[in-house]
Amino acid sequence: MNEALQQKYLASFNDKIELMEQALAGHDRQVLIQKVHQLAGSSGSYGYETLSARCTQIEEMLMSDDCNDDQLVELFEPLLTMMKELCSKNVDTAG
Repeated sequence: MNEALQQKYLASFNDKIELMEQALAGHDRQVLIQKVHQLAGSSGSYGYETLSARCTQIEEMLMSDDCNDDQLVELFEPLLTMMKELCSKNVDTAG
């Protein structure tokens, strides 16, 4: 994978994180499902298999209603942390 493409992809994480945090605050499951579905596919394409697997797991839980609104933050916290760490590493290597 082209490093410049990976850096551009990781640079888009800030917007994705913000959208997911807003959806979490509003308990908007449909937006959360859409975002983790997109992220599962794209992250796998860019070689981030662990991130992709985590997104797929979250999507399946959201689709099956295995978690209530109070558990959404707990479910998404590790994902958002992982994304922030990848984004931070991207800034470190790009700068």
